[in-house]
Amino acid sequence: MAFNASSNQPRPRRILVDDVDRSILYNGPWFTDHDSHNELGNFGPPLERTLHGVPPEASASFVFEYEGAGFDVWGTVRNNFDATWECIVDGENIGRSGFRVSEQSANRHKLCEWQSNSFGHHTLMVNATSGRDTFLFDFIRYVPSPSRPPPRATTLTEIPNEDPVISYDGHWMVIPGFAHLTRVAQSSATISFDGTSLEWYGYTPDEFPIAPSVAEFSVDGAPPITFILPGLERGRDPAQYNQLLFATGPLRQGPHTVVVTHHGSQAPLTLNYLIIKEEFVPPSFTTSSPATESAVPQENLSNPPSPGTIAGAVIGSICAVSLIVLAAFFYLRRRHKSELPMIQPLPGFVKPEASAPLDIDIVSSRLSDDMGPSSRPGSFPAIAAHARRRSTARRFNPEVRSTISSVNLNPPPVQHAPPSTTNTGDVDSIVEVPRPVASSSDVANSQLNPYESGYPYGAMQLADYQRLVEATKDQEARANARARDSYM
Repeated sequence: MAFNASSNQPRPRRILVDDVDRSILYNGPWFTDHDSHNELGNFGPPLERTLHGVPPEASASFVFEYEGAGFDVWGTVRNNFDATWECIVDGENIGRSGFRVSEQSANRHKLCEWQSNSFGHHTLMVNATSGRDTFLFDFIRYVPSPSRPPPRATTLTEIPNEDPVISYDGHWMVIPGFAHLTRVAQSSATISFDGTSLEWYGYTPDEFPIAPSVAEFSVDGAPPITFILPGLERGRDPAQYNQLLFATGPLRQGPHTVVVTHHGSQAPLTLNYLIIKEEFVPPSFTTSSPATESAVPQENLSNPPSPGTIAGAVIGSICAVSLIVLAAFFYLRRRHKSELPMIQPLPGFVKPEASAPLDIDIVSSRLSDDMGPSSRPGSFPAIAAHARRRSTARRFNPEVRSTISSVNLNPPPVQHAPPSTTNTGDVDSIVEVPRPVASSSDVANSQLNPYESGYPYGAMQLADYQRLVEATKDQEARANARARDSYM
């Protein structure tokens, strides 16, 4: 089925692909033309006011793939146009359009057309060769597949005047397959659509009154905006087609309603087609508040996260929990170490300046009855009594905790003798109490045991006493080290 103005069948919606669209793959010495052909002919300016051209005496091509059915290709020609081209669809050459090249220069000239209702994946190739004149390509128009929307970020959709989204109210004339037209004041049309902008295209006929008229449009109930419908002198100028009468400007992506009202009785309000622009935004997973007209498009929340995203979130959560647990463990361990109690010295530890503990019975009456006064001159009674302790006395045990007061281990004090009547000197006579002396063999055999050496060291020299103190300290240090190791 052919989709053209002469057909009595309703026209379908079609997708417009401008020459600057990235989905078109160019090969060869193409160049881009901006705004230099806007006033050419009476079929309006190029779509989006851009063209792609092949320099004179050069050849080039482009390829376009799409999902849909039939299509047509449009460009700009000049009178006596000598450039050549061919269109190939899925490997089949369909030639060029059956329309004769205009004797006048014009935009929006149909270069080739493929009439098909076969929906599917298709590949279009256009080969062009410029002669004296430059081959100029404008846009592709095709019928999209109803089940697969276009993959482009921005899509231009052509909606014909017969589309159900347009509701006409009042007195409208219908030119089948071409346009709606009204000259009656307060006649209106209401359009409901989804997108980011709307453009209204009509034509200026040459058979109606000459003076311009006034119309207005309103978007989503906002205050109306006025626009002018240009008039055309009858018989003076040809009819003008593809005329942009108004555009809404940028809107947020989503549903909108536009109401258009005619207020004049001179130049008619006409509609050939609408162009709806849609912006497809990648889906996001955060909600947003209702946007205003100038806000970004509303985010799509329908797509679930990918498996890679889920796996990354799970691994990240596990790592975060592990770090928290390790940090808590080391913190508690450090705090536990800082709060360890101080280990007190075990009984038996002797400081150099302190008294040595005595591991003897608490009651002095338990001493043996056979201990008599010492016959050794200068000895102390307590020391002599302890030296004659019975053989069944316990050996030294540093773990024993029943100790009493200590005996001072400092050397015996110097005693002053009573004054002599025969001494006429100025200084009193001093008598030193002799210190008990033990032989070296006794010290060696004692093995520094306080009980076998006459504890408390009555028979020891000062050097032997210091050795015993150092041995006691070493034993105490080893015991403390074992206690700390068992605690940790």
